[in-house]
Amino acid sequence: MTPKLLVSVRDRTEALAALAGGCDVLDVKEPRAGALGRASWSVIADVVAAVRAHSAFSGSVSAALGELSDWSGSSSDDANDLEACSQKLDFVKLGLAHQRGNPKLADDFVNVVARFQSGSAASLKWVAVAYADWSLADAPAPNDVLTLMDDLRDTHGVTFGGLLVDTYTKSEQRLLDFITEFDLAELQSDAHARGLQFAVAGRLRAEDLPRVLTIEPDIVAVRSAVCGSGNRMNAVTTDAVAAFKKRLPADSAKVEMTSVVQAAHADVL
Repeated sequence: MTPKLLVSVRDRTEALAALAGGCDVLDVKEPRAGALGRASWSVIADVVAAVRAHSAFSGSVSAALGELSDWSGSSSDDANDLEACSQKLDFVKLGLAHQRGNPKLADDFVNVVARFQSGSAASLKWVAVAYADWSLADAPAPNDVLTLMDDLRDTHGVTFGGLLVDTYTKSEQRLLDFITEFDLAELQSDAHARGLQFAVAGRLRAEDLPRVLTIEPDIVAVRSAVCGSGNRMNAVTTDAVAAFKKRLPADSAKVEMTSVVQAAHADVL
């Protein structure tokens, strides 16, 4: 399976650089605002307009909405603002930092979703985020995120398009410092069993790909790896995107999921 390359950009200039480098999925976020920092509505609209005007790009466009806790004081005008630029967004993602043990988690999530249930925004698909460093993020553990998704889908009718495993902390540590390939493989299998795309992120570098690709993710998501000097606060560059893209094989070396799971179990035994 060939994974798609998602690049997170902060503005139109970065979006055009990512497209020129050959990204498959374009994601809009503001890195200064955190792991899933939400860009302003005007920036999201500007990026979406630029991407959709790019005749050679036929991939998906997503936007980060920050953390669920960020929405506690948001006004209803947010929905109107997003409505103006969401007609051609395919996915939106929402983090769950600081929500571990929240007895009203499902209700709070649904309340945010409800703000986007009018007009074109009603067709948006949501991406749930499981933080590999969930204890540091004070977020639900990945398996609890899956349980939450099942409840939101079955009880509240929330439409999910994918599960993203990311890191909340953006230090020198990366995804595989917090989670094993075995655990990622199980999450991939659980996501696919639910008909969801499975994406991985978390300061991934090209040298992480041999291990990451054994999981057979649908999407590999990056920002820092394709920014100047590998710093997520610097700008995305076309050359860096193209170089990373070349490291994704046309047909990833297949490693049967059962062998990954069996190997991990063998280590435990």
